[in-house]
Amino acid sequence: MQLSLVCFFKKSVPGHIFRGKYRLVKQITRGAMAAQVREYERQDKMMYMLRYPYLTSEESSGHTKHLNKKEQKIAAFTDYKLKTAFRTPITTVEDRLNFLKVKENWD
Repeated sequence: MQLSLVCFFKKSVPGHIFRGKYRLVKQITRGAMAAQVREYERQDKMMYMLRYPYLTSEESSGHTKHLNKKEQKIAAFTDYKLKTAFRTPITTVEDRLNFLKVKENWD
């Protein structure tokens, strides 16, 4: 009886309570406002940092040229290609289908 009374007098929205035509609208509190202001300030700082980077485009494009990383990657790739090219033997269709040969003579 008590459970049915609770269910009968409970005013609720069907489905998801914060979406749709008959949604519940949360009251705006001071804490929520302060959190939103902090979030906007954080986003503004990030946009400022992205707008004005520490290095200029000229500095960022040439600050690792002395490491020769591009040449090292190309050399490593060509070395790997040369090593793998001589490691694997050449296989033919005859080698692959050799297990089918049981006898050579035809009866």
